[in-house]
Amino acid sequence: MLKVYYILIITIMDIISSLAHAAPFTAYITVFILMVANGVSNIPSSQILYLFAGYLTTKGTLSIYLLAIFGGLGNALGNIILYELVRSRGANLVKKFFSLESSKEAHIKELLEKHGVLYIFFGKLIPGVKVFIPVVAGLTNIKRSLVYVTLIVSSILWAAIFLHIGAFFGTNTELTKWYGVSAIFIILALYFFTYKKYPHLFEVGGKATK
Repeated sequence: MLKVYYILIITIMDIISSLAHAAPFTAYITVFILMVANGVSNIPSSQILYLFAGYLTTKGTLSIYLLAIFGGLGNALGNIILYELVRSRGANLVKKFFSLESSKEAHIKELLEKHGVLYIFFGKLIPGVKVFIPVVAGLTNIKRSLVYVTLIVSSILWAAIFLHIGAFFGTNTELTKWYGVSAIFIILALYFFTYKKYPHLFEVGGKATK
């Protein structure tokens, strides 16, 4: 399975690289579509895709700002689709993806309604937590427009972070050790800062994913 996923990622990067030189606008559309898929299913990896796309911007064929916008909007759209599915079909849909007991569901709703927008924003910037943010948001009565705006802003910010890392450390077409080291450093720094500042985010995450 990992081998298939690895081949998929390499193939996607080759396609984007080719499009970046031959048809830049098509590359933006491709990133948008891939990020819609990521927003719904968390596949393909947004970190790897953005790191590589960030590297391509150093070649002068793609704009890092347009990539952040297209990628962020695509990811937000995927999240919104998932959010609306959960909102319309309720916990029964959630239980197909998470082992969510009724007591935990009630606890999640309580915390989300108390820390809604804050949770959505910071949760979307934390690997391992961001995956189920739109799912949990769909279980609450948080105003739909606030959910949409927060998903869009946080998705664009996530894209900008990893695109800039890729651009800064992108010295060749390989995903070098610098990509991994820099990404891990940023993720860990954000993770520990948020854990100290907003521990309830992880409380929800832990209870939602057990």
